Amino acid sequence: MFATGGHELGKLANNSPRPCQLDRLDSWLDAGDFEEAVLKAVNLGDDADTTGAVCGQLAGAFWGESRIPESLRSGLARTDMIESALAGLLQRRESATSKARATDW
Repeated sequence: MFATGGHELGKLANNSPRPCQLDRLDSWLDAGDFEEAVLKAVNLGDDADTTGAVCGQLAGAFWGESRIPESLRSGLARTDMIESALAGLLQRRESATSKARATDW
């Protein structure tokens, strides 16, 4: 089970449950690929759509876009927004990296 700051990820600081099963998302770590990871996550039940979405984000970051099956990527809506957000994130990372290099001794 994941934990951070002394709190289980499945609980908020006031001990109320989170809207998805973050404490059980570690089940995707033994998955062989993106699709298996998301399938395992949604099969946890309860708030399956949110749990699957969070797992998909983590699995996508872990395996990368090229490892997400085309059949799943082709069904995405507003890919222009996704690509724009990604470009912005990469630009911010590059800017931060450049600033860090400039201040390195």
